[in-house]
Amino acid sequence: MAIHCIYLMCMETKIQKWGNSLGVRLPKNITQNKSLKDGSRVLVSESDNKIIIESIVDETQSLSGMLKKITDNNIHKETEWGASKGNEVW
Repeated sequence: MAIHCIYLMCMETKIQKWGNSLGVRLPKNITQNKSLKDGSRVLVSESDNKIIIESIVDETQSLSGMLKKITDNNIHKETEWGASKGNEVW
C-alpha cells in the first residue's frame, strides 16, 4: 500500500462507528478536489478486495441538466426594452 500511495493521493484513516453504522472520514484535500460537502451523495461498492467510493454527479445541477428542463411552456420570451441609447448599440 505504501508504494501505491506514492503516486496517488491517499491517507490512512480508521473506520469509526456512527450510530448503528460504520463511517470513513475523507481528507479535506480529496473532498475539495471532488467538490464534496456535507450531504453530497456517493456510490459505495466493492471490487477485487477494494472498497470504492465514487461521487454522484447530480445532472439536474449541471448546465446540461438545467438546459434539458427548458420546454416550450417554460421558456422566457424576448422582452422589448425600447430603442438603444448611448453605447448600447451592438
